[in-house]
Parts: sequence; C-alpha cells; structure tokens
Amino acid sequence: MKVELLFISDCPNYLEAWSLLEDVLQAERISAPIERIRVRTVEDARRLRFPGSPTIRIDGKDIEEAPKTEYGLRYRRYKGSSGPRGSPTRALIHQAIRERSGQLQTGEGPAVGE
Repeated sequence: MKVELLFISDCPNYLEAWSLLEDVLQAERISAPIERIRVRTVEDARRLRFPGSPTIRIDGKDIEEAPKTEYGLRYRRYKGSSGPRGSPTRALIHQAIRERSGQLQTGEGPAVGE
C-alpha cells in the first residue's frame, strides 16, 4: 500500500493529519511508510494535482473526493459532522485505508471507530 501525505510548509493542520494517519495505520496493522511530500511551488501543485494542504492519498487515490478546483498552494477543508475542518477525520482515513486494502468488501477487520 502506498501512503502519501502532501502538504505545504506553513500548513497549520499538517501535523494533526500526519498523527491521525499514523494512528490509523497502526490500528489497521498496516506497516506501510508514509511518504511526506512538501509542495513548494504552484508548478509542483499542478503537477501533483494538489487540491490543498493537507492531502492524503492511499494508492494514489485521494481519501476524500476533492472539489473541482484549480490546484495551488492553499489550505484544504474536509467535511466534518459539525462543518468544514482543516484535517480529515479519523473515520475518513479508516474508510479510505479499508477500501484500498479490500476490507470493506470482505467485511474483515473491526468497525470504523473501534
């Protein structure tokens, strides 16, 4: 499994997203390394199809469908139960990892949030 965390250097939510991602990988017993990719320029953002910081991709697929937008050096907003938030929820990360590992289709593993 390929796990990427794309971010810009001044992102206030990057460390929280990284910590959540590490926790979920550990909970799911997945030992894949997290490739941290610092997006430095607008050209990098376009080339990487970077919708904002932080962005988590599992096997090349964004964990949340990014809104159709131009790519650039900006902060990202994720859907949350109480409104937009600056980092993804633990449940969203769990769901994305399980989808990529096939656990949702087979019903294996504990339920999200356990």
